[in-house]
Amino acid sequence: MHTDYEVVDDARFKGWQSQVLNYINTTLTASNHYYTGLKSALNGAYPSTVDKGISLLESLMEDIEKGIFVEIKQSTKPLLILEHIFDTFHKVAVQLRRRYNDRATLDVTDEYDVQDLLHALLKMHFEDIQQEEWTPGYAGSSSRIDFALREFKMVIEVKKTRSSLKHKHVADQLIIDIERYRNHPLCQTLICFVYDPDGYINNPRGFENDLNREREGMKVIVIVRPK
Repeated sequence: MHTDYEVVDDARFKGWQSQVLNYINTTLTASNHYYTGLKSALNGAYPSTVDKGISLLESLMEDIEKGIFVEIKQSTKPLLILEHIFDTFHKVAVQLRRRYNDRATLDVTDEYDVQDLLHALLKMHFEDIQQEEWTPGYAGSSSRIDFALREFKMVIEVKKTRSSLKHKHVADQLIIDIERYRNHPLCQTLICFVYDPDGYINNPRGFENDLNREREGMKVIVIVRPK
């Protein structure tokens, strides 16, 4: 059994302490209660201190897994913000249906609804969100960009599955979209958000891995939610 008088290796503790606080500080805001709690708890090279730190980190992981809102620095981690939005998108869509006295709401039934809700969520974190820009023609056709984050040279392409747009058809569309964006000056990172509330995508993780790639200066990230 440990006591507060026992100590752990001081050099290793300080290295671990520095890594933990630096990661939390660069991922969350400095005022976040997890950061302030860890900074206060990690105040000495004692086993009990390490135990407190591990407990706080476990709580943080549980909150992230539950989709509880976590403050994230926009300036350094735009992709983390987007991942959090996508991870919680379905919960938000479901909650919107549960209005008091059955009041009018946004029921996410098609791709335009997905775009409307996603646009609102993006506005909570990003100021410069571009729409309505046309990508260069490919195979005799052109396509509009759903969302472009100019500051980060990121483009978001939105898909919603349905009975007539399942696994193979979505994959085929995304392959064409990826080729369209390959030489687009705004697009260093293409994020393809596939909203699949009815489970039409077989093996979402495999679907993502098959399409994720990085080549010719463009990174492609496919995110299927929920899964």
